[in-house]
Amino acid sequence: MEGHIGDQRSKAVMRYLDRLKKSVRRGASLSLANAPKLHLGILEGLNHAIEVRGQDGAVYVSDLAEIFKQPLPAISRGLRTLEQDGLAQRQTDPNDRRRTLVRITPKGEESRLICESRLNDYITGIMDDLGEEFCQQFAKDAETLLQAIERQNESCWPKGEDAM
Repeated sequence: MEGHIGDQRSKAVMRYLDRLKKSVRRGASLSLANAPKLHLGILEGLNHAIEVRGQDGAVYVSDLAEIFKQPLPAISRGLRTLEQDGLAQRQTDPNDRRRTLVRITPKGEESRLICESRLNDYITGIMDDLGEEFCQQFAKDAETLLQAIERQNESCWPKGEDAM
């Protein structure tokens, strides 16, 4: 009987997480409906990589592949999409012609900031609806949940091994 209850709880949690993911994705899409054309995931990832590993507002394409654990051809396809929309540009490193740098263009940065602002407004609206006390408790509970997930992941996959 214990296994059956555990199975039901697991299914309920998985259904909840799926609903949460779909609802947040839908809300985020709606909040960005009239935003400038933007490949937010790729551009946000590029911005993060520049903040973490970049120099002078640019990062090496090879560093992007390492950071995102993606093959260079996949990174290049994503960058080509950003370049075609004028959101990023690649250039040869003047100090090492064998390496390529990538940076966000002014248009890309403007688009990223507009979208970031709209997403912040979306999240703020949710938080305002829930109230300060709930949000504070949720932050604690969410951190506890994340730590439990990370412990479980560590027990399933030894350090240094990727599950996927």
